[in-house]
Amino acid sequence: AWTHQIDLFGVCACSHFLLYTEYMQVVRDGERWRPRAQLKRYWQAGLWSEIFEALLNVPANGPRPDLALLADKIEDFLAE
Repeated sequence: AWTHQIDLFGVCACSHFLLYTEYMQVVRDGERWRPRAQLKRYWQAGLWSEIFEALLNVPANGPRPDLALLADKIEDFLAE
């Protein structure tokens, strides 16, 4: 069965490229995946950590992240 994990990884990889201007490499951190590159403090690290966490760690048959909620958080940040 097709899952949406690859699409969400693509969104995550594009976001990463826009922030870092380099391709994303991921590392396993316990049971979770995260980008290898560290976020800069002034990049709203909490927001981007939440986004990367949600998009990189989608269970195969579990619930998908709420993309509308993530988009709203980005919009709220950009509106500040």
